[in-house]
Amino acid sequence: MAIKEVQSGELFKFEKTKDSLGGKLLSYEERADTGKGIGHVYEIENENGIVPFFASSDLQKKLRNVPLGSAVTTELKEKTKTKAGNDFKIYSVRFGNYNEADCKELGITFDPTLATVQTAGEAFDEM
Repeated sequence: MAIKEVQSGELFKFEKTKDSLGGKLLSYEERADTGKGIGHVYEIENENGIVPFFASSDLQKKLRNVPLGSAVTTELKEKTKTKAGNDFKIYSVRFGNYNEADCKELGITFDPTLATVQTAGEAFDEM
């Protein structure tokens, strides 16, 4: 994947298989109806700063119980079509505690100076 710079407010987009994003999971927000339902936007902080991204159906289901403050990696594994002909993306999500050992195992950079968020280990409330 080519390096991409995310501008303030710009959402990272998983466009091609193997596109990935990793870092410390900072926040979750439901946005207004997108025309296809409620939009789910997450933010990860990594060496590139704070990176917001939209979570489509499969990604949302996999991220919903990942605690804020966790180290997380997301990767677009497959793009396919539903029986109705709609595009569908399948993701891989891996997470652990935000510490040096787990970050190393996930292949992401550990930075102890990243912003503090809610206590790690607390799953999101109803989503």
